[in-house]
Amino acid sequence: MYRKMEKSLILCRNYAIVDANSENRETIHMAFRADRTRETGEVEEMNIEECYHRLGGDYSQVLLRLPSGSMVKKFIIKFLDDGSFAGLCQTMSQGDRATAFREAHTLKGVCANLGFEQLRQSASELTETLRPETAEIPSNAEAQLEQVRLDYQHTVDTIRDFLASGE
Repeated sequence: MYRKMEKSLILCRNYAIVDANSENRETIHMAFRADRTRETGEVEEMNIEECYHRLGGDYSQVLLRLPSGSMVKKFIIKFLDDGSFAGLCQTMSQGDRATAFREAHTLKGVCANLGFEQLRQSASELTETLRPETAEIPSNAEAQLEQVRLDYQHTVDTIRDFLASGE
């Protein structure tokens, strides 16, 4: 049980370190683009609709909430700096149910607004598990956090692939 939490926390820290040290987001995106190019020899083209498709979302629905494609892209980039996932991992590892609930709820809300449906769903399930005001974190929250971690990683990787494609 502890080892799973440790892996999740390490993943959280890695994203937090990358984002916390980022003074220039474009520099980081260019570095990811260069890494992807070195790995595969070319950058896969992906438009924003394909990005949303890979995330289980509906770009047209997001455009009903946000006024333009450029604003959607701006908030997608800002998502990479959102600290709620790192906070969720940290508070879960500390056994702080109340704060973990708030972090999971925040992550769920951000994902709902941005249309990241797959991550929203797993964050929502974890939020509901953490909602009851108990002294301890429920035992099934560990497995749910692991699913959130996988969905978060998929979301971040997809966003970075989209940004690296230059669309």
